[in-house]
Amino acid sequence: DAADLIVAHLDVRESFERDRLIQPIIYLYRHYSELMLKAIIERGDELRQTQCLKDSMHHRLLDLWVTAKQVIVENELICTARELDAVENIIREFADADPRSFSFRYPVDKDLNKLLPLWHKVSISNLQNTVYKLCNFLKDVLYTLYQTERGG
Repeated sequence: DAADLIVAHLDVRESFERDRLIQPIIYLYRHYSELMLKAIIERGDELRQTQCLKDSMHHRLLDLWVTAKQVIVENELICTARELDAVENIIREFADADPRSFSFRYPVDKDLNKLLPLWHKVSISNLQNTVYKLCNFLKDVLYTLYQTERGG
């Protein structure tokens, strides 16, 4: 929601404002996705009485997705392979651009090298629509998991 508020008030014609805010917008979307994946893993732990979340205290989205996807499959949630692949592709894009949740928080690394030299080429509307689809999927999964009783 925080990223959406920034986008809603962003004047896309003003390139300085857009360039200044694109990194925090992407970071907020990435972070929200990470938190949703961890919430799915946590609920999976409650249902299966496991401790996968304990091993998920990191920022690697693809690793989190693998564990969350396992929860989805084990609980036989109704979603197609195509949906799972689409979600994985979105998560992979975030992970490829920012593997450890560092690149979107800082404009340069410790040697002052630009971390994301092409970040200004990101389409904000496309990003927002893509993240909207991802987050709706993850929210639906989490909601369904909370409708599931432990052990069955």
